[in-house]
Amino acid sequence: MAIPATQIRRGMVIVFEGQPCKVVEFRHHTPGNLRAMIQTKLRNIRTGSSFEHRFRSADNIERASLEQHEIRRVTLETTSRFT
Repeated sequence: MAIPATQIRRGMVIVFEGQPCKVVEFRHHTPGNLRAMIQTKLRNIRTGSSFEHRFRSADNIERASLEQHEIRRVTLETTSRFT
């Protein structure tokens, strides 16, 4: 689902260059009579690396669709007796 770059918010997960990235920080900036831009700090979910990127306000961003699953851990304990 594509959204305008002006709708980016902290905590949102977007697809950037084919990789899912979490928005750590964002700032909407309009310098003087120039066009608005959105300065973001992103963290790649797969690699954990963080980086900054500047979006134009006219850019469309792909919002990632995520699924959450409850994980249950099962451990088997074995007891062995040595006599």
